[in-house]
This record gives sequence, C-alpha cells and structure tokens, in this order.
Amino acid sequence: MFCHPIHTWGKNQGLTPYLSTIIGLGAVDSTNKYANALLNSKVVDETAIVTDFQTAGRGQFQNVWWSPSGENLLLSLIWLKSKCTIEQQFNLSVAVSVGLKRWLKGSFELEAQVKWPNDIYVDGKKLAGILIENTIQGKQIKASIVGVGLNVNTSVFPAELSQAVSLQQLLGRELNREECLLSLLSVLHSVYLQMQAGLMKGLCEEYVNALFQKDQCLGYLWNGVRVNGTIRGVSETGLLLFECDGAIHSVNLKEIRYGT
Repeated sequence: MFCHPIHTWGKNQGLTPYLSTIIGLGAVDSTNKYANALLNSKVVDETAIVTDFQTAGRGQFQNVWWSPSGENLLLSLIWLKSKCTIEQQFNLSVAVSVGLKRWLKGSFELEAQVKWPNDIYVDGKKLAGILIENTIQGKQIKASIVGVGLNVNTSVFPAELSQAVSLQQLLGRELNREECLLSLLSVLHSVYLQMQAGLMKGLCEEYVNALFQKDQCLGYLWNGVRVNGTIRGVSETGLLLFECDGAIHSVNLKEIRYGT
C-alpha cells in the first residue's frame, strides 16, 4: 500500500539517481487536486503524490479515471522549473509521454505508442493516461501538475473499458507497484532535465515516431463527419496534423474522434 506519510527517496537508498519527496496516501479524491493544494505551500520541485485509491480520479475533459483500490499506479508529480512558456506547454505532454514510452521499453521491453495527445497504448490498448494541469504567471508556466494513471495489476476490466490493458495482463505476472513508481520517477526526472535544457528536438521526434495510427489511412469522425484520413504528426503547439482529401489540416482535440 502507498499509505505512508511523507517519505524522501534518493541516492541514500540507492533507488533513484536524484532526490524526490514522495507523499503516499491511502485514499484521496484526486492526486492532481491534492498536488494543486500543495502549490500554496513551500512545496519542493518534483514532489510526487501517490495513492492506492482515488474517489474522484479524472482524465481528459473531466472523464472519470477508473481504478480499483491498491492495484494500479495513481501519481501526480509537481514540476516547478519546466521553463516553458504558454506557447510551449505541449512540450510537457511530449516529455511525459516519451518518458513513459522509454520506461516501458527499458523496464519491460514493451513497445508503446502515444495516442494523441497523451494516452499510452500497447498492443492497441490503453495502458496509461496523462493529465497535465498548469498554473500560469504572465506568459510563463509557473507550475505543472503531471497526473499519471498507469494500469499495473488489474486483471479484469469492466466491459465498457474493453480497450484497457494492464502490465499484469501484458507480462503475465503481478508487479511491485513501489518498484514501478521509483523506476518511473527516475525516467521522468531524466526527461524533465532534457526539457529544462531546451533539448526538445529529440523528444519531439520520439513522440511523433510513436504516434498511434500514424501514416495509416483510417476512419475518423472529424467535425461530426465520418472521413478517411491519415495522422502525419503534430504541430509545434500540439495540434494534430491530419491529412484528408489531399491536404494537411491542424486539428484540435475536440474536433476529431478515432475509430469510426
């Protein structure tokens, strides 16, 4: 269980290559909401909040994030030094998505794809979701809360979540969630440093190359109309580059739906 009080993990434990404060909670309404409340205090950069159960877990567009108690990884990470402007905020989604992809490959030899903008898919099914919430000051991002929901040990999903998958299902064994947490934080730390250093080109290339359904002509619902089109990439501001009828269009999240 992640029901510890505040703990500090780092070099002295030999578990991560940096020092991270982890707040473990038995249950909470939302780790993102809890993290947001911490911004009013002297919170340390890269503080992580993790829980066994969320009573009001959220995904994109206020969707509910379903997860049974004690089975999966429900994490929010506070980033205070991303150095991103408002125009660069999609860099956060790129960095976190690539971090999860690298972690899955390095830890389990799993090849992940990114369903734009920031869902993580393996073998055509959703393994993880990302929800990033930013606090803006002027033209700069003052603080970011990086929420990650990762299916770790769930063995059976509800019928309405037929497109979900867990690491246990993919690997055929139960995993230690604390070990997953610590190794994932280490990889996310590395991409955070890469982003801070302005080394986004490589991260963006990894992200685009990992796009789910990229370069495949498939059916989509675009502005309420069923069309055949092809995902080609993303713009600098995070819009989907969608080819349809011989032209490439910049599309936002509300305009397009997959798999029609």
